[in-house]
Amino acid sequence: MNNHCEKSELKTKSKESLEQQEQQLVNSGHYLSIYFVTWNVASKEPRGSFADLFNFYHRLYDAYVIVLEEMPMKTYIYIDGWRSSMEQLFRQVGYVLLRKESAILTGVFLFVRRQDIYRYSSVQTYPVKLQSDRAFAFKGAVGLRFVYHRIRVAIIGAHLTPHDENYQKRIKDLRTIMSEVYFSNRTDTVHNQDITFLIGDLNFRLDPMNESKESYDEEKEFESIVQFIRENRNNKDPKRYESLLKYDQIRKAQQKGDIPLKDYEESSISFAPTFKFVIDSCDQYDRKRRPAWTDRILWRNLLKFQSRWQKTDHSKMSSIEPISMYYDSLPQYTTSDHKPVRQLIWIPIMEMKEIKKDLNRKRRDTRRLTLPTLFDQLPQPPSTVASYQRLRSDSVTTFLPATTTDEFPMDMISNELSSIDTEIEANENSLLWPNIDDPSIFQPTYRIEFFRIPDWNRTKKFYANFKIVTDDDDDDNHERRPVSIRNPSVRKFIDQWDWIGIFPEKFTSLDDFLTYSYPRFGNALPTEQAADALSMLNIDDDDNIRDFDDDSQQGDQQSSRSSNKEETSSIDSSSITTTTTTSIDTTTDEVFSVHFDEQIPILAGRYLLIYIRKNGDVIGISEPFDIERDIDLSSDIS
Repeated sequence: MNNHCEKSELKTKSKESLEQQEQQLVNSGHYLSIYFVTWNVASKEPRGSFADLFNFYHRLYDAYVIVLEEMPMKTYIYIDGWRSSMEQLFRQVGYVLLRKESAILTGVFLFVRRQDIYRYSSVQTYPVKLQSDRAFAFKGAVGLRFVYHRIRVAIIGAHLTPHDENYQKRIKDLRTIMSEVYFSNRTDTVHNQDITFLIGDLNFRLDPMNESKESYDEEKEFESIVQFIRENRNNKDPKRYESLLKYDQIRKAQQKGDIPLKDYEESSISFAPTFKFVIDSCDQYDRKRRPAWTDRILWRNLLKFQSRWQKTDHSKMSSIEPISMYYDSLPQYTTSDHKPVRQLIWIPIMEMKEIKKDLNRKRRDTRRLTLPTLFDQLPQPPSTVASYQRLRSDSVTTFLPATTTDEFPMDMISNELSSIDTEIEANENSLLWPNIDDPSIFQPTYRIEFFRIPDWNRTKKFYANFKIVTDDDDDDNHERRPVSIRNPSVRKFIDQWDWIGIFPEKFTSLDDFLTYSYPRFGNALPTEQAADALSMLNIDDDDNIRDFDDDSQQGDQQSSRSSNKEETSSIDSSSITTTTTTSIDTTTDEVFSVHFDEQIPILAGRYLLIYIRKNGDVIGISEPFDIERDIDLSSDIS
């Protein structure tokens, strides 16, 4: 970082007004704040401090999404200096790397607050290598999706084909990305996420200002653009670059209605072009290329379009618009020929969730009133399958006529969908509603609560007890009630391949576990152990600890001893395996255990346990606990 460069334009804004507006959004509790950064690092290793890049000195936000392009070649062989550097930086402020994915030399990083890691579910990634010319073989994209309070948030980090003349190739790149990226299954595509962000070195350039090819002089145009930038750099008018932006290819694509970019929005650009600079310079453009805004952040709010089709009240529609605090570049970072671009966006998560539920109810009501209906009719394959191509679309597998043209077939789907103007047509097209028709919107979710971890140095038994409780993502302060594993919805939620890991207290990612074990669901704890575990909660709740007579205690203990011989921890989708025939008390049915016995030493230190579902979701984190002396887990005395 060059400290002599002019700082980002954020510094010129009223700090008090910015902080006041942000604090209002924080206090409302209705928003998810995401700090986006895209930077083509030009194969350079990290150097210097990046605290300014992420604005740590101002405020910390809910999540940080970083997209890096042209990462060093050795990243391709898993020597990732950028990941190590950022993990170390974010660890200092209490964040963990929830997910990182790369496609060739393009990487997407998602950092979240360590204490909020359980709020992000269904985190999925999908890399795409673009089939560019040989000279551009390292271009690619990464799709990342997470669900936050039932809202699907997708990020597409992309590095597209370069050079002024390759506009159509960039459009084709975007079509390929939008058609190939999917998440949990083949129907869970980019097109049906509630809000999608497109971010990266998109490489769109400025069209020639002189439309006459005969009189076009690239050197003269370079000088004209640079002179315009210098004259307007200190101009406080936020629209000072508009006369130059009218030649921007992204703006033109949106105006023409080119499908990949048609429904995407972008905040006003008030910063100078971010490419191509002389390396180690603050504001000197390289004569090899005309300056351009290649590094961009756009978004598509699907819920807004769906609300419009359903004629939702205008005031409700405006309440689900993301709020952009700032959108700027940082000229002080000079190690690359690109300047990093950042944007802070506040997503109205709670309002979006209410709109989503309301749309779901309207869709269900419409189905009840309209029978038969087109909602559940899927496109039927033709009789002669050989003459058709099978393509993946937004929500179903569709059969379309084969084409010999260069037009990408997904365009036909997008063209058809984007041409829908009436409520009836939109309602009858099931391709547009998979995010709304998703049954999980109203399905219950659950959390894991660990009891106090016993002193493993003293007990020589390396175990922990936990229970399953209800989770209300509308209210963090709601009373969580224990639930039984016999509940059908709980059995669908919990899986035999869920795992519990031992992590350092200051872990930086979910890869930092020392060891792991699978929870035991096959048999509930004996009554005596369950009562002992419940007592570790240190709470005064008579409902949690019940009195049992001596006969019932003895019977439960005998059942436990006999069941231990045939112990199993498998969870069948139709039943929970047990080896006893006697009834299980509700209290014992709510307390479960995990044992660690792998032959691995654990050094003295401070640790915590994390419960991770088979799909990677974190649903439980224990309180930190101390191991005062080194232990060997294989020495468990049972």
